[in-house]
Order: sequence, then structure tokens, then C-alpha cells
Amino acid sequence: MKLTLSLAMIVKNEEHSIERALRGARLVCDELIVVDTGSSDRTVELAEMMGAKVRHFAWIDDFSAARNYSFEQCTSDWILLLDADDELPKQTVAKILELKELGIPEDIDVYEMVYNYSYDSNGHCTESQFMPRLIRNVPWHRWTYPVHEQLFWYHSRSLQLGDISIEHRQDKAVDPLRHQRARRIVAKAIANGDERTQMVYYHAHHLFLDGEWAEAIRYFEQYLQQVGAGGYAYTVMVNMAQALERLGDVENALLWAKKAEALDPMRAEALVVIGQTLSSLKRWEEAIPFLQRATRLSRPNVAFAVDFTYTWLPWDLLSMCYDALGKYQEAIESAAMALTFGAEMERIRTNIGLYTKRLSASEENRRLGPTLADLS
Repeated sequence: MKLTLSLAMIVKNEEHSIERALRGARLVCDELIVVDTGSSDRTVELAEMMGAKVRHFAWIDDFSAARNYSFEQCTSDWILLLDADDELPKQTVAKILELKELGIPEDIDVYEMVYNYSYDSNGHCTESQFMPRLIRNVPWHRWTYPVHEQLFWYHSRSLQLGDISIEHRQDKAVDPLRHQRARRIVAKAIANGDERTQMVYYHAHHLFLDGEWAEAIRYFEQYLQQVGAGGYAYTVMVNMAQALERLGDVENALLWAKKAEALDPMRAEALVVIGQTLSSLKRWEEAIPFLQRATRLSRPNVAFAVDFTYTWLPWDLLSMCYDALGKYQEAIESAAMALTFGAEMERIRTNIGLYTKRLSASEENRRLGPTLADLS
């Protein structure tokens, strides 16, 4: 029997994007549930014009409470979770329609999809993670944590769909406001004694994003004491290294990056941080093997993977190391590899031009032989 699907979306002042999000959702959903948490713009009007059933929820500084309320309004077999600034690419629409038509095995309750949420100036995704976005409508699927909320589900009954994605296209004008709101909610929970690992991690994460390196390190250390080598330990160690490097403690930065590398040698983020840090110390020969290893790794299906460390960045850094060592042919070849990923193209092309000139000059010098100054 063909499955039915409800959209669950919570919103506040999303008139800039909600029509686009609902336009995609209408292609796959039988019911559009939009829960408004206090909009003062045209969000509600636009949602209703797009055919959504709008419900109202008094905001209490708790995203999980609002999401749970949105789930309670859904009447279909399955729930598609989207934010108002999410987009469904064509291949994702096709995959969801296929799942609805063919049915979903009874032993699957959750599909995790690739959630792309950060992009560079050329529109290439720089950060993504797997997140539950297609969820069986059963009572035990509920949310926890007031912000950076997490769905409770049995992971043995979930499946990752690595070949389809959701594009999170957040309006840059509202980014700072949302970050400030999330930071405030987390800081409030921490001040009230909430020391659950999730809250400690995100408090450290917000401090890190705001450049408060010393305080971020303190809470990252608390998180690691709580989880050991589990949870987000790898990402925390990488962030610790980055924070220490920015505080000028380069040796401890290298130590933490190498701890992350030892924890998961099949991830590139730590290798790139090690390569960058060694390059900043002009230890280019030491940096090269770490960056070379990064170029051979594929992006893993894990949370908080930094996509450009698996694509152009290690090649770009390699080209600079080779250039510093006078290995101009290797610099050109590495930069050319970086170009194939389509990011930072103008700058990398400029670098290739510089490397080419230096290669020509070095070859000309070798052709002419030593000068009188060299022989004196």
C-alpha cells in the first residue's frame, strides 16, 4: 500500500524562504503541517496560501517542545522534517516518491539524509552531516534538548541514504540572530546546571565560533572528560587544536590534532590541521605527508565532516608547500588537482601562474648554468 507523508515544520518570521520550502515539500507530502511560534511577518499568510495547515505554539525557548508539538499534529504514516530554509533537490524528490510508491521495510523507522548546511562563496558545500529527516510516525519518536535538538530513535532501525541530500540555504542576514539565540538558550541551560554532554558540547562550540578560544577550550576539555573517545571527541580534538593555534600555543595545537588523527586515521580534518600548522611554522617537508594522506581519503558518513578537507583544501596546501620548497612542477600539479573541485578557482589559477613563472625561471637558470656570483 502506498505510504502517506506529512511535512512537519516549525517557523518564525520565515517569509523570505517559506514558499520555496513548501513548494518542494508539496511535491512529496500529502499533508503540510506548519507550526508557527510567533511570527510578526507574512509567514502564516504565505504558508496558508501554499496549502499548509498552520498551527500555533507559544514559544518557550525550547525547540524540542515545538518539534514534538508539530509531530503530534501529523496524521500520515511517515513524517518529513524540514526547516523553512531547506530545499529538496530533484534527486531527493524522486527518491522520496520512490519510497512512497514501493513501501518501506517494517524494520526501518528512520531514514537519515545528508544535510548540507554550509557553503563557500562559489556555492560548494563545505560542511554536512547525516540527520534524521524521514521518520515513521510513532509515539516514541520525540525530541529532546531545548536547542540543537536531538530525535530519540532506535539506531538499529535506521538507514542512511548517502546518495540524496537536503540543502539548508539559510539567509545570511539572519545567521547572527539565530546563532545568538542558540547560544543564549545553551548558556541559560548551562547556568541552570544542565551539564548533559550535548549542552556542554554546544556551549563550547558557540564559544569557539565566537572566537572565545580559552573558554571554548575549557568546555571542550569538560566534554572530553565526560565522553572519553566517544561522541564528538574527534571534532572536539580538532577544534581544540584550532583554538590553541589561534592562541599561539602551536605545540599543544599539534598535540591535539595528532590525538584526533590517532582516534580516527580515516578522517582528513585533523590531517589538514596538522598540515596547516606545520606549514605556518615553515616545516613544509613535515607537512607534506599529512596533506598527501588527506588527499587519499573519502568523506566518511559521520557527523560534522568538513567537506573541503576531502576535496580541494589539502591539494591547495600541498601546492603551497611544494612552492616554498622550490618544487614548482609538483606545486602546479597539486594546484591543478585543487582546481578540479571548483572552489577558490580565481586564487588557485593565480597561484598556478606564479608557480609556472617560477618553474620557467628555475629551468632557465639551470640552462644558463652558475653565475659568477655563484662561483665566487
